[in-house]
Amino acid sequence: MKRVSISVIILALVVSSLFIPSIVPAQQQEVEWNFTESSEGWSPTNGVSPFNVINGILSTFITGFDPYIHSPVLDLSAESFYLLEIRIAVNKGTGMSIYWITDRSPQWGEDKRVNFDIIPDGKFH
Repeated sequence: MKRVSISVIILALVVSSLFIPSIVPAQQQEVEWNFTESSEGWSPTNGVSPFNVINGILSTFITGFDPYIHSPVLDLSAESFYLLEIRIAVNKGTGMSIYWITDRSPQWGEDKRVNFDIIPDGKFH
């Protein structure tokens, strides 16, 4: 089984971000974070404020250059988990990236990255 760690990297300057990520595999089982009482293993790693968890929302503020957060280590089969769903609300910025590592490729790198656009309107998308 491949070990996967997902890191949410925000490439644009974002003042406030709210994260609700989940991973959906082919069998429709889910790894899900509800953030009912804690950050559930997510870490404010670089360029972000300490997390706040309120009403099931994990929130942080961008405080520096190259902001990113880390998920807890996930022990998932990459063949089974093919869809990552993230609900995010931001009020500035244009894009973000998801980086990952595996047991066969344990170094972070641009070869293990997906970029996508964000909508900076403060609403969850």
